[in-house]
Parts: sequence; C-alpha cells; structure tokens
Amino acid sequence: YVFAGLALSLLSLGVQAADGSLMEPVLMGPGTMNNPNVAVALGYIDMVWVQHKPVEGYAKYVDLTQYIHYPGKVGEANPPGLAKFQQGYPEFKYNVKQVFADGDYVITHSFLTGVPGLGKEITSPQPGSKPAPKVGDEVVDIFLIKNGKIVKQWDTIEQIGGTAETPATLF
Repeated sequence: YVFAGLALSLLSLGVQAADGSLMEPVLMGPGTMNNPNVAVALGYIDMVWVQHKPVEGYAKYVDLTQYIHYPGKVGEANPPGLAKFQQGYPEFKYNVKQVFADGDYVITHSFLTGVPGLGKEITSPQPGSKPAPKVGDEVVDIFLIKNGKIVKQWDTIEQIGGTAETPATLF
C-alpha cells in the first residue's frame, strides 16, 4: 500500500474517549475521516491504553486467531500481562496526536508519558554532552484491520527529551 497524500490538508478533530472526556486533538489525512477502520484502531487504543481495560479491548477489537504483533507468533497477545504492566504505572497516559488511514491500514502517532525507560534511550548529538531528560515517548503504531478486527500490529517507540535545538515539534 502507498499512503500517498495522507499528510496533505490535515484536519484537526477532537476525539471523545469512552469515559466522555475529550482526547487531545487528532490530525487526520484525507480519506481518513470516513474510514471505519479508524474507529477500530482508536477504540482499541481507548479501551486498552486509556481506560486500562486490555482484556475487554482485545476481545472487542482484536482477531486473536490471526493477530500478529511479533514476527512468526500468531495470537501471542497477552491482555493480562498488559493489565499488570498498567497497574505498575498509574501515571501512564496515552495521547493520540495523529491518525492516517488508507484502506485496511491505520497509522497512529502518539505521545506517552508516565513510563520511565520504555522507549529507546535518548542519545546526545554532541560528544561529551549529557542526554536530555526524558519527557515521554513517541509511538507510531501501524494496524492492519480486516472485517472490523485488528489482525496485525507493528510499532516503534522512541524517548523524547526535554530540550530541542529547533522550535519544530514532533507533533
């Protein structure tokens, strides 16, 4: 699949979480607004990561007979393990910042806080200088959705430091 043109004309949209609160603005590309797979991906993120209900979220949004998150391991999802992880980090927050969709694929770009040491270690661009303090993690998730259920998921996580050499932001 080619995700052509998705970054053009991004629209700002407030997404309501299941608890009625308004999640941070989500930027969506053309063709994303009417794609039913966006609701599946955001519903999964809301239930599993915002509401901290991984058992219910996986049951509702994931096809565990096909689900692959790691190469060669079908159905390896571990909702009880996620629940235990979440209990260890009560300050954990998951904020979706951008959503892009094309057909069966949905990509989310998110900001996580409250989990020390989750993403790849921050390295300093200058030899001998100290790394910037961590302020959170940037996460990109790619979901493949078939028949209203997530069947594959890929992600990458990177720590975000507290200082920048440019006024440009990641989101």
